[in-house]
Amino acid sequence: MNIIYKIFLIVALTIMTLYGCSAEKGKEIQNHTYYKTKEEAIESFFKQEGYNKGSLIAIEEHDDTEIMIFTAGGIGFAEVIHAAEGYRLNWDGRLRDFEAESEGVDGIESYIEIHSEEKVIPVIIGKIIDKDINQIEITFATTNKKVAIPLQENQEFWYFFYEGEPNDIDVHYVKLELV
Repeated sequence: MNIIYKIFLIVALTIMTLYGCSAEKGKEIQNHTYYKTKEEAIESFFKQEGYNKGSLIAIEEHDDTEIMIFTAGGIGFAEVIHAAEGYRLNWDGRLRDFEAESEGVDGIESYIEIHSEEKVIPVIIGKIIDKDINQIEITFATTNKKVAIPLQENQEFWYFFYEGEPNDIDVHYVKLELV
């Protein structure tokens, strides 16, 4: 019985070591290649991941952190890092998407956190289900402040960086009459 336990332990440790080494190497390749310009880093990211550069939605500064927002079968966020060595992107590898569980839903949203190297950034992300929706309205319950997010024609995903608690925020999907 003692020999079986030792063999099991050796096999388990070997598997964990191999997995840890391969995971760390993949992380290093993705996160630590520097480029001379931000544009080169972004272009390389899209090429390595097999995404179309046209899926870039925006690059925004939020809380002193530069974030690239893109879509590729879901919405993704990558931190743009500028260091002495150059530019690189830090991406968690996640594309977020939603499916409506019932008919008659205008849209679906979720409160997530983007983890940059130095901080956690809260963001609301959503998917437009009803294609007649052309604006998102965010209302902060404690202050009654409203923020309007206009949508482009055929826009599928939206996002909003916020401060505070998610339970203080109401999301409304709006169909504006366009003239």
